[in-house]
Amino acid sequence: MNIFIYGVPGSGKTTLAKLLSESLNQDYFEADLIRNIIQKGKTIKKEPFYFLPTTESYKALGERTQENVISGMLNVRIALQDSVDKKIFSYKQDIIFESSFLDPKSLKNKGLVILLTIPSDIHHRKQFLVHRPKESLTNGQFENARIIQDFFISEAKKLGIIILENSGDIDSLVKRLKIIIKKQ
Repeated sequence: MNIFIYGVPGSGKTTLAKLLSESLNQDYFEADLIRNIIQKGKTIKKEPFYFLPTTESYKALGERTQENVISGMLNVRIALQDSVDKKIFSYKQDIIFESSFLDPKSLKNKGLVILLTIPSDIHHRKQFLVHRPKESLTNGQFENARIIQDFFISEAKKLGIIILENSGDIDSLVKRLKIIIKKQ
């Protein structure tokens, strides 16, 4: 079965997807790599949502407001959805797919969709900085990730998407997810 893991930057989705891939001996794909392909021949000025990260995509809409942060992320989803679908269908076997911009509604009929959250602000802040500069905390990116996570949680509840909380024990998360997969 295809497994789709989404969540905000710094939630642990890449680590979880890689460990799950190894544990299940199933291919893994980080959807952010799609951006490198579809950006060719495009400019950030004309098609900003192909370029801007989910936590900065509000910039294409105007000032940093909660509404623009959510709308920017949704526009990234829309811009990348066709490429995500093509990539999923390009695999001949089941895949574990992860990204912050996956659309759970469109993926529900294509496999198991999991939202990975990180409830602890302190833990999330630490994880967020693993692949980002410290300026990400002072320029609003981290707060934007927290805003987007609240939206994701609300959205997942409405769609009946499984929500897993990352409390820092990634091995435990892998075990829990394997149990969920067996029940499907």
